[in-house]
Amino acid sequence: DICTANNILLNFDEVINRRIGAVDFGNWIGDPETKSATRKYALRTLQLILRESLEEVETATIGSGLFEPERRRSRGRTKMSLAPQRSTNEVYLWLAGHQIRAWSRGRIGEAVGVERNAVGIAIRKLADKLKLELRPDRSFEKSQTIQHIRDELAKARKKDRFARLLYSAVLFGLPGAPLQ
Repeated sequence: DICTANNILLNFDEVINRRIGAVDFGNWIGDPETKSATRKYALRTLQLILRESLEEVETATIGSGLFEPERRRSRGRTKMSLAPQRSTNEVYLWLAGHQIRAWSRGRIGEAVGVERNAVGIAIRKLADKLKLELRPDRSFEKSQTIQHIRDELAKARKKDRFARLLYSAVLFGLPGAPLQ
């Protein structure tokens, strides 16, 4: 609420003033030889006062329930994404669709929820690595709709996941896996 926020703002001023008033900056009287050391001491002291004052007020506001503390994810955990799970071969799928099916970078981007430029950069880097010449983006197949591209990518991802599972089964000799 606004009253609580105003009280906290006043408290911040009070906290800083209280701490600055307690600092002894020595008795520097303008001596040029000690100016640099005095300035460094004053800066360190003021930075410390500012940091401690901010922490004190933050602790008070969180404690009063005005704000919630930020919670960090534990190490190794990633933010939940609403984007569909992509295979590690995703850019290969984009490149194949771009080259063979004449998908535009813009439509690929819209289909997968990625910026057009990001798709273009990823495709270009992979094509360079594979020493392929990209077809011009201007000549794309207009019948390849965003939904069609989504559907084709979903099918390709499913086949890719199945191929990986099959490979793992063969590699580790799991029951029911085809013999090598």
